[in-house]
Amino acid sequence: MLLLEAIGPRPEGLHLHVDVYKWLGCPAPSDQGLYLLKSHEYFREELQGQNQQAFLDRQGELRNRPWTAADDPKHFDWVTANEKPLAMAAEAVKRPDYFYPLIARSADGGRVSLVGALLPLVQRCREVAAILSLRVTLRCGEKKYDAAWQDVMTLHRLARLMGKGATLIELLVGFAIDSVARNSALRLLEAAKPTAAQALAWRDELAKLTPFPSLAENVDRVARFTFLDVCQFLRRNGAEVFKILGVKGSQDSGWDAVAASLPRLDWNEVLRTGNRWFDRLVAALRKPSRAERVAALKGIDAELTDLRREPAAMDLGERLVVLYIPAVDKINEVSDRQEVQFQTELLALALAAHHADHKTYPAKLSDLVPKYAASIPGDLYAGQELIYRHDADGYSLYSVGPNGADDGGRFQTDIPGGDDIGVRMPNAKK
Repeated sequence: MLLLEAIGPRPEGLHLHVDVYKWLGCPAPSDQGLYLLKSHEYFREELQGQNQQAFLDRQGELRNRPWTAADDPKHFDWVTANEKPLAMAAEAVKRPDYFYPLIARSADGGRVSLVGALLPLVQRCREVAAILSLRVTLRCGEKKYDAAWQDVMTLHRLARLMGKGATLIELLVGFAIDSVARNSALRLLEAAKPTAAQALAWRDELAKLTPFPSLAENVDRVARFTFLDVCQFLRRNGAEVFKILGVKGSQDSGWDAVAASLPRLDWNEVLRTGNRWFDRLVAALRKPSRAERVAALKGIDAELTDLRREPAAMDLGERLVVLYIPAVDKINEVSDRQEVQFQTELLALALAAHHADHKTYPAKLSDLVPKYAASIPGDLYAGQELIYRHDADGYSLYSVGPNGADDGGRFQTDIPGGDDIGVRMPNAKK
């Protein structure tokens, strides 16, 4: 509810369904209020036509270096105009949990499938994160480093609360916001050059964050339930639902024959087919090592690919599986990347503390133990130590990433890009 009080009662221009507030147990925010000032409204002229890419490039630049009001008065005014909504969001993320109800009803009260439930709050939370990331580097330019760190922690907390939402979309947005938080933290470290006590205090605060929810639990509860809900919706409403689901009937695909068979179907078997696939997905996601998880998920993906090659041979349960089983292999990669990024962020704070004490970075990561780090995590992708190289000017610390090969510390954002995941200080690629 506090997030809605920051963003307003119409996150995407329309009022939320009345049942949202029924389930939240509170009234809707007033139409009159000082709510989040959206970028597409404030920068309407800059986002027109050919100006758009230059504007986006400019925002990207401001998020990656300290800046002040004199550098960009309009962005400064935008950030300042959002002070009250950002303060409300900062208060909101101190709460221990997040709940956003999925409303499977249309505005006139008609029943719809859960796959059609709207999530307008999610996109606006991404905009909250975008403004906060600009304020981090603004506060760096103003040398308000502790205030900048509090914005970093607001970003991290917002990410984890969003990840507690019911849907995989909310979990993915949580991962995305956490990546924004990490980038902001690294830009702060680069600008602030904190004392050892300051860096270690920041590290300890970061380490206390609750972890993201388990991907296996999300798939087992909500993704599975949504699939079963689609089956029930189809059972109640018949072949007309195919249009809602975006399925086009044809003799070649066999959908017409499936539609004709609906009255005679054994719906228990359709539900069992879906549950069997979800059981396999959840079991794969609960494998103890990344290598085992990846192998199991690849096997499932290969079987789904084989099913798609012969659509006319599939029964309804298999057709719905192909349509609605989530691409968890890709989401698993995002989850693994987030874990590695978080570990390297913690180590970056430890390295900053070491540098503050010794005016140099350690010769090897193990030198951080025990004063600056309790232990050094291994590389999730390689089963070995993270790669660490340092010189007189800075260091590179990274995992080999999903391809398992050392790309020389080149990250996805570099030109040319690489597959490595980690931290570089200073950030500029040599």
